[in-house]
Amino acid sequence: MKSFFYILIIINLNCLSRTATSLKNNSLKKFESNLSKISINVNNPDNFKLYLDFYIQDKDSFYKNESQFLPIYYFSETITDNKISFRVPKGKYVGFLQISSRKQYPLFKTVSGSQIIYFGIDENHKKNIVNFNKCEQSLVESSTMFKSIKRTYCNFFNIENEEIDFKFSLTNKIFFNLGKTIPQSWFSFSYAFLQGPQQYPYALFLLIQVPFGFYSEDQLIDFDNLEEF
Repeated sequence: MKSFFYILIIINLNCLSRTATSLKNNSLKKFESNLSKISINVNNPDNFKLYLDFYIQDKDSFYKNESQFLPIYYFSETITDNKISFRVPKGKYVGFLQISSRKQYPLFKTVSGSQIIYFGIDENHKKNIVNFNKCEQSLVESSTMFKSIKRTYCNFFNIENEEIDFKFSLTNKIFFNLGKTIPQSWFSFSYAFLQGPQQYPYALFLLIQVPFGFYSEDQLIDFDNLEEF
C-alpha cells in the first residue's frame, strides 16, 4: 500500500513537469546574466537518503488562472553529500519545495520524512487565501502521504538575490505510523500463512521481530532558517 501511494505521488509530479523546463538542462543560457543560485543544505547525521522536488510558476500567470497550477520550472533530484544547488531565473513565483528522507532497515522497518514549503499556494496547489507576513511551519497529518510531516506556508517566492540558502535538519523526532504498519504486516502475514501467488519466506521472522512485523515510522524535517523568508 505504501508503494502504491508513492507511485501516485510520482505520477502527480510527472504530470506537473510536463509543462515545465528542467533547471538541469542548458535551456537557461539566455538567462545567464539574470540567474539566482539556490542552495539546499541538510543536517543529516544518520545518513538518510535525501530527495528534492522544486516546482514553480511565475506569479502573474498563476494569478490570471488561480484554479490551475502550471509550473514553468522544476528541479527533481537525489541529494548527495547532504547538499545541492541549482540556478533559477530571477522573478516572482508561486510553487513548492519538498525535501524527503528515507532509510530502510532490512527485515525491520522503514523511516521516512518530508518537509514541504508552499509559496503562495496551498496543499491542493490553489491560491492560498491567507496572506502570511512570515513563513509559518507546523506539524500536520498529511492525508495524501498518510504520515506526519512538517509543512511550511510562505507568501510568493521573490527570487531577486544572487544566492538563496535553504537549511534543513532531520530531527530525532520519530512517530510510529500505525496506518502504514497494519497493511504491511497483513501482507507479511498473508504471504507467510495463507495461500498466495508466492510464499514470502521472511514474513514469520518479521512478525517475531516486532509486534506487527515490518513497520513504518515518520521522521520530522525542520526548516531551520524560515525566518529569512
